[in-house]
Amino acid sequence: MTPDEFRKDKYLRAAGYNFFVWAAVNALVTVPLFAAIAGTPWPGWVAGLYPIVLIALGLFVCGLNDNRVEKMVGPAVSE
Repeated sequence: MTPDEFRKDKYLRAAGYNFFVWAAVNALVTVPLFAAIAGTPWPGWVAGLYPIVLIALGLFVCGLNDNRVEKMVGPAVSE
């Protein structure tokens, strides 16, 4: 695979940055668990809503990154 083919691959082009976004989301999802272990659990509705908000924000940031990469190297090749 040439560098140009890599840049145009719709699955690989932003994978590294998006991997770090989802690693952060996965780490932050455990915050309510750590609070419960420390003896200060969050209210149930907050602990339930928190991961949903993190996932929505992760999708939003990944979308922004995909747009940024598209502006830098052009549109992905559709196969």
